[in-house]
Amino acid sequence: MKAAHQHNFAHFGTEQKLRRCVECSQLEAEHPIPPMTDPLGAHWLQPKREEIEIDATHAVMKRSAFVKLSEYSSSVPSGVYPGKMWKRFSDRPVCTIDDKVIEKGWILCWYGPLYPEGHEWYGSASNEYRAILLVD
Repeated sequence: MKAAHQHNFAHFGTEQKLRRCVECSQLEAEHPIPPMTDPLGAHWLQPKREEIEIDATHAVMKRSAFVKLSEYSSSVPSGVYPGKMWKRFSDRPVCTIDDKVIEKGWILCWYGPLYPEGHEWYGSASNEYRAILLVD
């Protein structure tokens, strides 16, 4: 049985080029950012999910994707629906709801899937974060 494919971008330096993983042909199904299907999303500008590679701690993207993200460094965008992405800059480490610590710098943020029935936050979207690594 083949082991599940894992992404690990911790070794990427800013000088390295982004290389599409050969095993990511199912990127659509595996991508942690849900598709933005809410009708309100039709007017929200952001890069395609396929332009961003994500592991448990980092979001790796080219500068062309980075500039497509709206900046909300001191607030969050209204209109909460899964798949909506933005960037923020933090001048201090950020602790996420699942106890991950993201060092200061640019952070990719997005609204994740809605919590399921039976969950204490049923119907709300999760807030997800990853440190941004830029490659060109």
